[in-house]
Amino acid sequence: MKNALYVNILSALIISIIFGLFHIVQGFKAFLLSVLISVVFFITVNFSGTIYYAIFSHAIFNFIEIRFIYTYKIEKFIKKSSN
Repeated sequence: MKNALYVNILSALIISIIFGLFHIVQGFKAFLLSVLISVVFFITVNFSGTIYYAIFSHAIFNFIEIRFIYTYKIEKFIKKSSN
């Protein structure tokens, strides 16, 4: 039973790192954030026993990212280019 726990943790870390590598083109911070959020989603699925909470959490994360972070960056870019 203890061995299965280590296999789950190892597989979650490997998959999270691979997922992060797909986001490396956005920079190292995006890589780290992608790995971290992927681990959080793995934990969510393992504790809840369903993928639906992870999907809901992902949707909330994307909403916050698009609504606040990208909007701020676009507004900052517009102000910078208008000067």
